[in-house]
Amino acid sequence: MADTSFAVGRLLAADDSPPDMTVVIPTYNRCERLLQVLRKLDKQKTTTSTGHEFTFEVIVVSDGSTDGTAERLADFSSSLRLRVIEQENGGPAKARNVGICAAAAKIVVFLDDDVLPEPHCLAAHMRAHIAHDELVVVGPMLTPLNVNLKPWIQWEQHQLEKQYDRLRDGESLYPRQFYTGNASAKRCALIEAGLFDSTLRRSEDVEMGQRLSRIGQSFAFVEEAEAYHLADRSFDSWSKVAYDYGRNDVQFSATDITVGLADISRFFAERNPAQRLLIRALLPGTRRHRVGRNVLTGAAAMAHTARATGLTRVLLSAVYGLHYYRGVADELGSTQELRALLTQEVGSEDAPSSSEHVVPWMVLEQTLGHVTHGKNLRKLLPNVRGAEPVFLPVEFDVSGPARRLPIWSNWTVRAGVRARQQLRSRLRTRSVPRPDVLFVHSQVPAVLLGRWLKKTPTIVSLDATPRQYDELGEFYNHVPGSPKLERFKDLANRRCFERAAHLVTWSEWAKQGLVDGYGITPDKVTVISPGVDTEMWGRPESEPRSGPLRILFVGGNLERKGGDHLLDACRKLREEPEVPEFELHLVTPTQLDPEPRVVMHNGLTPNSPDLIRQYHRADIFCLPTRGDCLPMVLAEAGAAGLPVVSTNVAAIPSIVQHEKTGLLVQRGNLDELTDALRRLLVDPELRAELGKSARVLVETEHNAARNAAALVDVFRMVRESSQH
Repeated sequence: MADTSFAVGRLLAADDSPPDMTVVIPTYNRCERLLQVLRKLDKQKTTTSTGHEFTFEVIVVSDGSTDGTAERLADFSSSLRLRVIEQENGGPAKARNVGICAAAAKIVVFLDDDVLPEPHCLAAHMRAHIAHDELVVVGPMLTPLNVNLKPWIQWEQHQLEKQYDRLRDGESLYPRQFYTGNASAKRCALIEAGLFDSTLRRSEDVEMGQRLSRIGQSFAFVEEAEAYHLADRSFDSWSKVAYDYGRNDVQFSATDITVGLADISRFFAERNPAQRLLIRALLPGTRRHRVGRNVLTGAAAMAHTARATGLTRVLLSAVYGLHYYRGVADELGSTQELRALLTQEVGSEDAPSSSEHVVPWMVLEQTLGHVTHGKNLRKLLPNVRGAEPVFLPVEFDVSGPARRLPIWSNWTVRAGVRARQQLRSRLRTRSVPRPDVLFVHSQVPAVLLGRWLKKTPTIVSLDATPRQYDELGEFYNHVPGSPKLERFKDLANRRCFERAAHLVTWSEWAKQGLVDGYGITPDKVTVISPGVDTEMWGRPESEPRSGPLRILFVGGNLERKGGDHLLDACRKLREEPEVPEFELHLVTPTQLDPEPRVVMHNGLTPNSPDLIRQYHRADIFCLPTRGDCLPMVLAEAGAAGLPVVSTNVAAIPSIVQHEKTGLLVQRGNLDELTDALRRLLVDPELRAELGKSARVLVETEHNAARNAAALVDVFRMVRESSQH
């Protein structure tokens, strides 16, 4: 077929300006799906969420289609600027290259012919490119609702969804995740990178992603650029994809593009033991391989019929692996070469990271204030130059039949098991690089990591030592166990701290607890407070202040945080005529009976705009807590320029410096609390002076962005120390 092209829809008139965006769609014999894609494009919003208007054109490249695609598109009626180019069948890479060369816009969006963009998809791509110049954008290809997908397609979508979940949690997007079913880049960057390699029929987008990275392009996952993937391929086609990926990985290893032979061996070593045993038993080129593959395929079909989704996925993963390693063996030249590759030692050939670049795997406990700390790290660490963090949240929840097991109710056991599961799972994920260092916060999930602390240089982070926590235990409903159990716990924690390559504490108080309580040398501990996003929490200069003065309290557990004492103090102060009118605003899930000039705020979440607004409207922040280590709300209050009243407990004096950034009172002393609040309510100059100093302290010592960069410096230091 000779290359031909024609235009349909609204043509580009001579006086029209070039479009801002070109959508390129390669297609082969999917006419009906393609028409659905075009109808979705005809309904795209052309104004971004920031109010920027844009125009776009669509180029469909028919790659030797024989299903009447060209004829159907010639009759297609829409308002789109649509061009159709026909070429002899040359594969998707060649088709995309033709579309890039024909594009009239500076930004090129790639869509597959079975990916239906949501109305805001192109606007989300455009907004990302406006905000960042040298950017490659990938949007999600979601699983369509109420569509009966074939089991191997469900498996494929499940793998994608797992990646999207990690990206939503703040994990960086890597070049090897440049999937062109829903992606965009600058046309000039695509040309500078050399266009797609048309000799490849698989992984041509992943290979292009590596070359885009090498010319300085950054990669971003934009969740708002949503599209739905109407995937439909035969089982044989799905199997061939796995086979082709195996062959491609061997081919790429020769040019060091995406993966080396040592990586293929390492990926195998990181599979679960059952899959390794299965693949070794059914090596390609043997009769057992063919029989075993057929048995597993049949078992997967039976599991699907029985609606055993989890078992179906496990069996399909095994089938996929067998096809993949058959591709590896064929490209290597023999089963013997594959056997030798899978049995070789891995790790010694890995190239050392540059001094600038570091890959920390972040194992993060998700309880209490640690949730907010994790959110800040996920937001800020990817912005630190040279850092490529991988986030592994360790959830606290207890659900399912396991909740009835006595040992599973223990948070240390549950956190340790879940952390180990996360690490094993992520090591089998090829979309992320291996860790240079592990960062585990807090010591709770670190205690049971055992050999992981030896295998990879590990930094354990904590807000308080277990002994310090025991001292505050009565306020956390924490009851120490039997003397024998406590001795075992103490030994386990001491061993964890000794095995760690380095320790990070939130405060000098916690550092001293490690030195005094566990015999850790001071130079093994670095103090880096969690901090807050000072730009987000800073009070706007124009923030209006009118009406009664406001005292703000933020605490999940009203009693432990001293909210009941605060209510009593406020009741006393309202009876004093010299005290100006004021309101008490309580941000807490606790329900209280209505009371005059007490305003309840339920349901506000960490870092939410509504919560930040309460800080900006307040005049005084008060947290008369009975038991806390280093409440992050105090740094938030300081960032908002508020004077703080709190108790002289644990590490709180590192933020609330008495008579400098706030006022400290003794725990449970109602008279001292009342006097401190009275001083601030009647003295506007004192409020302004303490609030200004609090803001300066937080900007210098509790700035999350600055402290994230300091944390990355610790990662590099530990990585380099482990290499000597």
